[in-house]
Amino acid sequence: MMKSGTSLLRVLLGQHPDLYGTFESHWFEDALRLGWSDAGSRRVTFLREFLEIDDTSYDAMVAAKRAEPAREFIDIVYEAMLKRENKRRWLDKTPDNVLHFDEIRRVWPQATLIHVTREP
Repeated sequence: MMKSGTSLLRVLLGQHPDLYGTFESHWFEDALRLGWSDAGSRRVTFLREFLEIDDTSYDAMVAAKRAEPAREFIDIVYEAMLKRENKRRWLDKTPDNVLHFDEIRRVWPQATLIHVTREP
C-alpha cells in the first residue's frame, strides 16, 4: 500500500517544543455534522475519559465557551490537551479534514493548513 507520509510528518512536526501532534481525531467532521449537542455521545465520553474529567468539569468547560458548537467542542479538546502537554499549537492529521478546509478556515482564520498528496 502506498502511503503519503502524514504519520511521519506528524511525528517530525510534533518534535517542535510548541507543537502538539495528535492522532486522527475525525472531530472536525463529526462536530460539523453532529454539532456535539449530545452530552452522552461516544466522542464526549471519550473526551471526559481522555482528559480525566467528570461531568461537572466538562459542563464548566462548555459553559466557559461562547462560540458555535463545532468550534466550541474542538477548542475545549485542544485547549485542554495543550495545557496538559504544555504546548502552544496543535496538529490534527485526519485525512478527511481536507473536505472541510473552507469551514476550518472560516472558523479558525489563523490556522495553517497543510495538504499532503502522494504521487500514484
